[in-house]
Amino acid sequence: MKLIDKEQMDIIRKKHSEAKKDFKNRCFFLIEALVSGDIIYADIEKIEEDICKIAHVGTGTCENPHEDWIEDVEKMFLKFEQNGLL
Repeated sequence: MKLIDKEQMDIIRKKHSEAKKDFKNRCFFLIEALVSGDIIYADIEKIEEDICKIAHVGTGTCENPHEDWIEDVEKMFLKFEQNGLL
C-alpha cells in the first residue's frame, strides 16, 4: 500500500472541499456516509427514509421540488459535517 504524501493529501482535501459546494455532491457525500456505516442509526426505517429523501432531491429532476426536503438535507449535511462525519 502506497502512502499519500502531504502534497497529495492537500490536493484531495481541496477537491473534497470544492465538491461540497455543489448540492448534488453534498447529497452523494450524505448517502455514502449513511450506507457505509460511518453514521449509526438506531432506526433502519429512518435511514431508508433519509436516503430516499436525499436521492430524490439530489437528482434535481422532480417537477415539484420539496423545499422542506431540500432544507432537511442541507441541515443534515451541516450537522454531520460539524460533527466530523463528512
